[in-house]
Amino acid sequence: MEIVQATKNDLSELCIFYEKVCEQQKVDKYSPGWHWGQYPCRDDLEYAIANRLFLLGRIDGKIAAAGILSDGDDDAYNHADWKETKDVCVLHLFAVSPEFRGQGIASSMLSVIKSRARKAIHLDVIEGNDSAGKLYRKNGFALVKQTELFYDDIGEKGAELYEWVSPKKAVETNRLYLRRLDEHDAMRIYETWANDPEVTRYLTWDAHESVDVTKKIIAEWMRAYEDEKCHRYGICLKETDGLIGMIDVVGYEDEVPVIGYVLGRRYWGKGYMTEAFKGFSDYLLEEGFPEIRIEAEEQNLASNRVIMKCGFDFVGKKTMLVKGRDVIINKYRKKA
Repeated sequence: MEIVQATKNDLSELCIFYEKVCEQQKVDKYSPGWHWGQYPCRDDLEYAIANRLFLLGRIDGKIAAAGILSDGDDDAYNHADWKETKDVCVLHLFAVSPEFRGQGIASSMLSVIKSRARKAIHLDVIEGNDSAGKLYRKNGFALVKQTELFYDDIGEKGAELYEWVSPKKAVETNRLYLRRLDEHDAMRIYETWANDPEVTRYLTWDAHESVDVTKKIIAEWMRAYEDEKCHRYGICLKETDGLIGMIDVVGYEDEVPVIGYVLGRRYWGKGYMTEAFKGFSDYLLEEGFPEIRIEAEEQNLASNRVIMKCGFDFVGKKTMLVKGRDVIINKYRKKA
């Protein structure tokens, strides 16, 4: 499934998608009771495309699932005892096409939606919609409160409020934010940096020969996220939500994290790596690490400049074999 940000060119197709979802809800045993033309309606979708993170998933060119993330909490949720009340998104109009039900599409879509959220997602489920509640609990959402909510189209109803909180604190800078990666990022990673020999010139790994190589590596990363010591993030532009690079803890030396990073070539020379690296290193120090380290090949002048700009101290050199050649590596550290 290809998951992308909806555009105005998708509006007519999205209207048909939600109209079909609403028709199906009329015969479902239990459902949110949406009424096409009232909630949702074309104006709702048009506004969301222009102003919110509106994700849609396609299979064989057809819209299989869609959902909208809006920044900030809903006023109707204020009385709940949320774990996270800042940097929150609310999930609206999350739905799977009747044609694609029973294929695990909802969980796949939620995985991407969670990766796009900052710290937390809040949502409500109409009381009695057990299948929806089960889906959200399966995907890491916790039931926070059972309450009464007023819906414009159906009036006051019993509802369950759910919350998902990111297991890792989000890092945000002026132009960027960091998020967890997922399997749906494979093609973007491959095309943006992993297949580029110029990008990997000074790295310890070679450019990927195909996206299949990228997919296998991402599968390993997904398993690594189960370890609390795993700190691996995609670097994203706030303006477009586009993934432009990656930064992570590549290992530990005596419990001290060692950082690595990579940035797509088209984004070089704009200060993005300095901004992301500073934000990430500050985050690790705030997490309680007394020291962090990083290494860079001596000939990689740009990377050495980035490291020194971010306040790291040069502590020495070492020689190591990289891709069949002996190279000089500069070592840096920064203390809390």
